[in-house]
Amino acid sequence: MPGQLAPTSLILLISALSLACIATQPADGGKTAEARPGFSTYTDPTHGFSISFPKGFVVRPQDVSKLVRSSPALVASVFFMNPTMATGDQAGPPDLEVRVYRANGADSVKSWLVSVRFATSEGLAAAKPFRNASVAGLEVCRSPMLAPNCSIYVLRDDRVYQLTPLSIEGTAMIETFALPPGS
Repeated sequence: MPGQLAPTSLILLISALSLACIATQPADGGKTAEARPGFSTYTDPTHGFSISFPKGFVVRPQDVSKLVRSSPALVASVFFMNPTMATGDQAGPPDLEVRVYRANGADSVKSWLVSVRFATSEGLAAAKPFRNASVAGLEVCRSPMLAPNCSIYVLRDDRVYQLTPLSIEGTAMIETFALPPGS
């Protein structure tokens, strides 16, 4: 038919486009959001983390005193939301939530996760190491949960940071999560 590509031509076109995308990506894979135009950086003055997010996104620190009490006690929570999802009477879920907990002397993310019953030793066997340009942590996925089922946990000093993405943008923001050096 006129105007339609033959299957072989379609495959060649897709291959060419894929190669063009790879060739135009920055050396860091496009993961350093703060280096790209159109991003802003949020720095939490109390808990010392920073993260870059698309300009126009809504940043909402949560009043943890009004949240349901949980164990371990939540010290801080910050939502990063697409502006469309952040408006209206019933705002949608955040693209990324960053939670902060006290580490209570834990010497590793794994020991903290087990001590607070976020994971079992057996369940941690499937956990994967996480690393971005600034921090290292652990990606833990829980199969019984529908969504979100994976979070990144980072231990630094007496804090554990939990990053839970709910979108592609949220996942991209995690790549920019940073803590000050030497903290």
